[in-house]
Amino acid sequence: MRGRCFAQLVGILMLLWATEGFAHPLAPSLLELREQGDGRVEVKFKTPAKRLPGTNLFPWLPEFCAADAIPTIEREGAGVVERHTAHCSESLAGAEVGIRGLEASS
Repeated sequence: MRGRCFAQLVGILMLLWATEGFAHPLAPSLLELREQGDGRVEVKFKTPAKRLPGTNLFPWLPEFCAADAIPTIEREGAGVVERHTAHCSESLAGAEVGIRGLEASS
């Protein structure tokens, strides 16, 4: 009986280790831009809380946009959400936007 309990405990521990050890740290990120009528752009950038070391991702806006304040950062489920407002002197329609650091994240 004691040997069987020990074997079951070892089996459970191996399953837990395998789940954590082989979990894929890559998950999708989300960049949401909501352009307001007065040149303000609400920026929401969600990234996974668990990332590969050295993968620093951040939103990229055109040079005619500037952040109005330091972003707020909060945990949301398995991710981290950064929010801030930018002021753009032109419309984002047709402009190039993106995420910097993707090349390092594979």
